[in-house]
Amino acid sequence: MSFHPLIRLALILCLFTAGITQQMIKPNNYPPARKSDQVDDYHGVKVADPYRWLEDLDSAETRQWVEAENNLTFAYLNAIPQRAPIRERLMNYLVDSGRLTLTDGAILHMAPNEGTLVRRFAAASHYVPADLDPSRYLEAGATRVDLMELADRDRFDLFYASHVMEHVPDDAAVLSNIFRALKPGGEAWLIVPLWEKPTEDGSYAMPPRVREQRFGQWDHVRQYGMDFADRIAAAGFEVEAIAATGIDPAVRKRHALGDILFRARKPAIISRGNG
Repeated sequence: MSFHPLIRLALILCLFTAGITQQMIKPNNYPPARKSDQVDDYHGVKVADPYRWLEDLDSAETRQWVEAENNLTFAYLNAIPQRAPIRERLMNYLVDSGRLTLTDGAILHMAPNEGTLVRRFAAASHYVPADLDPSRYLEAGATRVDLMELADRDRFDLFYASHVMEHVPDDAAVLSNIFRALKPGGEAWLIVPLWEKPTEDGSYAMPPRVREQRFGQWDHVRQYGMDFADRIAAAGFEVEAIAATGIDPAVRKRHALGDILFRARKPAIISRGNG
């Protein structure tokens, strides 16, 4: 049987990817799943169901197992060099085109899984890659930072976070903390998942399956709309929404640009009551 050359290439790539995947995630790295003695009787037929406990999405044991699985998955995904450029095309284009200017000062980079931006930011005099769980990331020197407890004042020239704010319990508190942590004139570059409706909030008190249904992911506690800009402004920032749709269509197509960047600037002169 002969195949079209493109089909042969696709098959080769699939086999290659499968081999790499098996090397990067070995069976003995998976978190163990407890086997229970659950057995159901269907009209005299005994059917074992040892993983029935995983159907209880709200149990502490299931949450712990899912978190362990996610840690393994994210570690694998973060190691794929092609993944970051896909998510960060807009940022790289805005920097390369001169629309955004990188600082030589202090940069706090949350969830540092974008290799292209890590390399750019690391050239600064003081680069801080960070996350609530830094063990998820391959970036050397990543430190633990809880944005809910960020207490720095006038320390950073730039704060960058992509797809982080939808995870924090209280985004108003976090935006206030970011504002305080930035130097006057400093900027926060924020990207979040968006929909066309106004922002809807939830909380971690909601069952994970409800959060997944409402916000698209079990560890999200809100879904943002374009009114995210109003929340940023309420923290004291000057806000500019830079959408890929505002870029020349030919350029946008050539670079496959998407997303919207919320560029937040802390005023150089802080009015009383802010900061």
